[in-house]
Amino acid sequence: MGPMRRFLEKLFIVSFCLYNTYKAYPEENLPLYFLIVIIISSLLEIVDSKKIKGFLYILFGALALYYELFVLYIPVVVYDLHDDFNIFTVFTVPLIFTNYYPINLLLSIISVYISIITKKHKEILEENIKARDKIREDSLLLEKYNEQLKKDRKKIFI
Repeated sequence: MGPMRRFLEKLFIVSFCLYNTYKAYPEENLPLYFLIVIIISSLLEIVDSKKIKGFLYILFGALALYYELFVLYIPVVVYDLHDDFNIFTVFTVPLIFTNYYPINLLLSIISVYISIITKKHKEILEENIKARDKIREDSLLLEKYNEQLKKDRKKIFI
């Protein structure tokens, strides 16, 4: 459920970003900008190195400063940024205000909230898996102990 959940959450965020971009800039070449954001977002999902991820975040920040249309796609990157570098999410707020749309700020807050909920869900899931494994281990030990008791009883009666 993990990768599919992230995909659905990103799809939700991306669809609103695309809608906002279309409403704000109907005459621009939106597929080009959208494709660049999708490539950066996909690379952020694939890459494990913090240095490369940091470079991609800086690259997106530079693009957002140079082309104001990228500011409307900040919620997509904020979703990953909060997952990778918690505190650095605050540094995207000035970028949002360079091309301010209230719905973009709201969507950024919602994407951070979704990222937090996903992280909590992942932690709870891991705890449940550990508890399940511990219970399985205990039940196997109890089965072995019961088998040994049965063998001991048979020895006593013989």
